[in-house]
Amino acid sequence: MQKFIYILMGAFILTLLLIVTGCEKSEAKNPDVNDITGKLIDEIDFATLTELDDDMLNFFYKIDDDIIDSYSAYICGSAGFPDEIAAFKLSDGADAQQVKNAIDSRRETLVGNFKDYRPEEMPKIDSSVLFTKGNYIIFVVSGENDKAADIIKDFF
Repeated sequence: MQKFIYILMGAFILTLLLIVTGCEKSEAKNPDVNDITGKLIDEIDFATLTELDDDMLNFFYKIDDDIIDSYSAYICGSAGFPDEIAAFKLSDGADAQQVKNAIDSRRETLVGNFKDYRPEEMPKIDSSVLFTKGNYIIFVVSGENDKAADIIKDFF
C-alpha cells in the first residue's frame, strides 16, 4: 500500500512539473534587423542591391528618424528592377502606422515607376511583403516574395 502511495505521489509531482513548464511564456524574439536583411539577401535572388544610409533612407521612405530604433534597407542599385528590402525596428510600436504609411507611399512610387517602364516587373511589386510584429516592420519586393515571407516569419 505504501509503495502505491509513493508511485501515486511521484506521478502527481511529474504531472505538476509538466503543467508548470508547459505554461511558461515563450521568450519574445528580438532579432537584429541586419540579420533579417542578411538572410534575405543570402537566400533570395535579388537584383544588385545598394544599402541605404540615413540620408538615402529619408529620401526614399521619408520616415522620422526619432521613431526608428534600428533599420537595414537596400534598393536596386541600377534602378532597373523594383527589388528592395527595408527592415525597421521601431522605438515604440505605437508609431507603426507612420512607417506603414511611408512604405505604402514607397510602394506606390514603385508602381508608378514600373507599370509603364518595365511592366514585367509588376508581379514583384503586386505581391510584395509587408510584415509587422510588435516593433518590427519589414518590406520586401523580390521575385520570391513567398519565400521572403517564410524567412521573415522564421525570425519571429
